[in-house]
Amino acid sequence: MTPEQRQALTEQLLAMQPAPPEPRRFRIDSDGYLLSVGTGPGGTELTGAQYEELLALIGDKPAAPEGMDYRLRSDLRWELYERPDPPEDGELDPALALEMICGKSSLTKAQAEEISAKLAREERKEKSE
Repeated sequence: MTPEQRQALTEQLLAMQPAPPEPRRFRIDSDGYLLSVGTGPGGTELTGAQYEELLALIGDKPAAPEGMDYRLRSDLRWELYERPDPPEDGELDPALALEMICGKSSLTKAQAEEISAKLAREERKEKSE
C-alpha cells in the first residue's frame, strides 16, 4: 500500500466515524442565585439555545459602582450588592473569595474551613518542594 493509499483509507475511516455527542450543558442555582453555567455534570440541564442565552446575558453584565457588584438571580435579573471588604493584611481567605464572587457563600462554614485548610496544606507543600 502506498502512502497516498494509506492516507486515503485513513480519511475514509475517519469520515465513517460518528460525530462526537453534543456536550450536555447545565446550570446550578442556590438560594435564588445562579452560581454556575457549564458543561460539567450536575445541576439543571439546558438546551444549547438556553446555554448560549445565559452566556450572552453573563457577558453583558452591567458595570457596577465602586465597592458594588452585580449577581445574577435565578430568575435572570441582575441584583446590585455591596462587595465585602477584603481582609486588612491583604491575604484573601478562599471562603471570602467565594463570597465575593458569588455575592454570598453557598457553602457551610465547615465546608469553607475545609477548603481553606486544604489550600493551606497545598501551599505549605509547594513551599517545601
